[in-house]
Amino acid sequence: MSELNLDIGYADYLSLNKGRVSKFKYLYRTKESRQLHRDFMSIFASLYDPTIFFQEGGYFVAENYSQVRYDEAAAQAENVQEISYWLNMVEITSLFGDISYDEAVKIGGVVCGCWSAKLNLKYPDSGFEARLISDDELDEVWVTLCSG
Repeated sequence: MSELNLDIGYADYLSLNKGRVSKFKYLYRTKESRQLHRDFMSIFASLYDPTIFFQEGGYFVAENYSQVRYDEAAAQAENVQEISYWLNMVEITSLFGDISYDEAVKIGGVVCGCWSAKLNLKYPDSGFEARLISDDELDEVWVTLCSG
């Protein structure tokens, strides 16, 4: 199957391979055929296993953090909990592109569960939580780490 269309969906890929391939094989094939930079997969994995750190009373997702954004938010926010809410926010719907609202909620729930597990493992008494935020009117889904 070396000459496959790069945009083939999993169901078609499975059908072409007579059901003999896994989702991970499809992921591997897609990664190789798209010639993604070697950083892509580890950065993508960090969505599910982020680095969480403590700073000035708040907990932050390092992969979504920049000091410039923090300083700008700190100049306008009343407390660090408000800053962490906004700086940690990841919009699932735009990150994953053309997916349905229901798919975004499902993925957001998985991300939220992973963030929660990581937070509770590293900082069990933080008072923070991973939160899934969904707006069915706007068809948007976010995940954030914020004060509980």
